[in-house]
Amino acid sequence: MRILISGASGYLGSRLCKALNKQHHIIALTRNPDKFNHFNEKIADEIIILKSFDHNFLEKVIDSKPEIFIHLISLDSRNSNLNPLNSFDVNVGNTFKLLNHLKDSKTLRKFIYFSTIHVYNSSLKKINELTNPNPNNFYSLTHYLSEEIINYFNNEANFKCINLRLSNSYGEPLFENENCWKLVVNELVKSANEKKVISLNGEGLISRDFIHYSDICDAISKLIIIDNSKFNHNTYNLSSGNSLLLIELAELINKEFKGKIKILINSNESYLPSPKNLVSKITYSNERIKNLIKFNPITVSEGLFKMIKKLKN
Repeated sequence: MRILISGASGYLGSRLCKALNKQHHIIALTRNPDKFNHFNEKIADEIIILKSFDHNFLEKVIDSKPEIFIHLISLDSRNSNLNPLNSFDVNVGNTFKLLNHLKDSKTLRKFIYFSTIHVYNSSLKKINELTNPNPNNFYSLTHYLSEEIINYFNNEANFKCINLRLSNSYGEPLFENENCWKLVVNELVKSANEKKVISLNGEGLISRDFIHYSDICDAISKLIIIDNSKFNHNTYNLSSGNSLLLIELAELINKEFKGKIKILINSNESYLPSPKNLVSKITYSNERIKNLIKFNPITVSEGLFKMIKKLKN
């Protein structure tokens, strides 16, 4: 199939290009074509250079005749909250422009939008797709607004529109200069690898759902080939279904480094956090996507082993 990936030179976009290029024709939409030109293997068959979402650009998208569109262009949480107006244009406006231009496409079968589990902001201990969204910052708000745009065009367009609410992804980047080291797992692994230290704020008792990029690629590879009639919903959590406290994550990383890492909490080596068994973790159910595709995410331990092995090499 002809698969167009927007944000193709980013952390997840580049991973999806490489994973899907083995079986499909990949059209990379990017502001940074040099990343592909200087990479040591071919992971895209065509490249569309993005300068602005004007009419000429949108016509190029149409002319590329995609059958699947995977939309990853978004400012991250920090930049979204620092510049709300720009965030609205990038995270919301561009999503609308694309779908409004594509709505009468004769080739497109699926439009897959990467949202975030941060749209929930719920105090419930188990969250599923029926949990009411409650965005609490501009980053999560813009993704929720884009989800509503996806829902609208799912009813209006000739193709299936899907929201994927992604949990906390991790894993080593494909391109060396990829700016993904602020992701929680990546940041802690990088610090352990380079400084032999992991520093946590608070007591390390915040829980997160971590999903390795390989599971994201696996889920997408299955979603794109499934018949549209099989979809009973158009919003899915893309998560591991299990949560870890940050202190538990730090301990797993330390285990992979043979216990040679110092774990500091509030810069204090001797500080002992509250008992972990007293903390209720928030988990994000992935049962809906499991009922749709065969989806069995690897454990964080397995993901860390893969990541650290590649970093050491």
